Amino acid sequence: MPSANISNLDSLHRDVITAAVLRLLDTALARETFGQIIDGLPLCHIAYGQRGRRLRGEHPILRHVTLCPGVEEAAVKFRSDFEMEIQYPDGLADVVGYWAEDRIFGGVVVFDRSQTWQRCDGEGPGAPEPNFYMHSARDDVTFRLWQVTNEEQKSLADFLLASAPATAADGPLPIVPTRSHRVRIDPDRAIVDRKVYRDVWERPEPLRNRDRDEHRPRNPEDYPEEEDMQARIFALYNKRPGSE
Repeated sequence: MPSANISNLDSLHRDVITAAVLRLLDTALARETFGQIIDGLPLCHIAYGQRGRRLRGEHPILRHVTLCPGVEEAAVKFRSDFEMEIQYPDGLADVVGYWAEDRIFGGVVVFDRSQTWQRCDGEGPGAPEPNFYMHSARDDVTFRLWQVTNEEQKSLADFLLASAPATAADGPLPIVPTRSHRVRIDPDRAIVDRKVYRDVWERPEPLRNRDRDEHRPRNPEDYPEEEDMQARIFALYNKRPGSE
């Protein structure tokens, strides 16, 4: 599948995306994240905040509690030298890119590609496009994909498109999931069943029997929508004759 290139966009869309990315790079969160990439190691508290961590023994990360001298300045210089047209390399650089995206945004951003959606200006066929989804890697949040709310999506768009510099303020970032985010998808069903992804190659098709997942225990942090179903069941039960 060919890579998307910002140079293929018309000038209006290219200017909007460029301004949004540059504003994002002005935030303190982005500087800290790219500073860790330049430093070569994530900070200790961030590494231990990742889900699925495998740090054992005397790992060098345990002593990496602050960024090395000069690293934040190098991250600021990266911002001033940044060119939108330069493509990120593949391979391990993509892994680092996903990690940085998760740190800054609160998760990797993916989209509902199940059909052709109406354009943002209301033109074209199809229904309005649903809000984007996030897939977070923090240790204390859900492992499932979750959809941002209308308020969160608008707040992020307003922040990225604002004309004033970010001045190191993080704005609404990072956006992290709570039990109020009811629209969720299991990771192994996102691409194949729901067509929710950014790149179709980003996650391999699951080989195991996914039907077994329907019978595993579910906790309210990962499956808050189960509470809604239970509430509907109890409401129906209470409506039965003689249930008062």
